Amino acid sequence: MISFFSSLLAIFIMIPFFSYILVFVIVKSITRDHKRAVRSSIDITTFFLFICIQFMIAEIWGAGYIWFFYIGILVLAIIFSFFHWKGNVEIQYRKLLKGLWRIQFIVFFVMYFFFLLYGLTTSVLHTVT
Repeated sequence: MISFFSSLLAIFIMIPFFSYILVFVIVKSITRDHKRAVRSSIDITTFFLFICIQFMIAEIWGAGYIWFFYIGILVLAIIFSFFHWKGNVEIQYRKLLKGLWRIQFIVFFVMYFFFLLYGLTTSVLHTVT
């Protein structure tokens, strides 16, 4: 039973969009609210994309370059916080964190496909040559 759950977790980490579909279907069937289902799915998938991208960076370039990923997240958080501060008189931390989490979904989504294509391309080129 433990091996089943660890295999399921590995699938969700390596292919995060399965988690998106699963969470969407479950939340949509329980709440009947499409908007809430999409938001919940994005929130869960962001976590799995975060883990997956770390593994992809470690696999493609080695574990020594993961700190670039963390610095990028920190810079994104600083920029997003600055614009949130400029737009509002008072910083609302809940809105700030929620917005940052959703922005990170978009960034991680793009990074996932970039690293997937890059990893597949380099793997095929190493196999061919």
